[in-house]
Amino acid sequence: MDLNNLNNNTILELRKFGREIGVKSVTRYRKQELIERIEQRLKELSEQQRSLLKEKAAQEVPSVQEEKVDKEPAKKSVEMPEAASEKLKAEQDKSGQEETEKEEYKQLEIKADKQEKKEDSQSIKQDEEVKKQDDAEAKTEGQGRKSDAKLK
Repeated sequence: MDLNNLNNNTILELRKFGREIGVKSVTRYRKQELIERIEQRLKELSEQQRSLLKEKAAQEVPSVQEEKVDKEPAKKSVEMPEAASEKLKAEQDKSGQEETEKEEYKQLEIKADKQEKKEDSQSIKQDEEVKKQDDAEAKTEGQGRKSDAKLK
């Protein structure tokens, strides 16, 4: 897969890659449209990754408020474990919710992939039927010409 120049890839390679990164209905697009959708999706993923990294960096850097709590008398530091445990519970709930959302998203992707495969197979069947009809028409036309030549 040539990511530097997507035009160098076949439509099948592009469709496969598009599915992998979450582009929906890859079989509906022509090559150039699919390339545009892939590029758009890659930008979206890049932006999502940047925002996640910023969030993670913000969480790792202790806030000024937390530093002040550590410097206050021991009387208030007793409350800190309770607040910390609540914060930890909230983070765990958020993490569990994110995992649930990820799992739901995976299930949706699987359904979409199945639908796309079904559409692909239907499209292939239709193409084969059209080809058979074209072949039959060509054969019929060829036989008509032979009989016309015999009559002359």
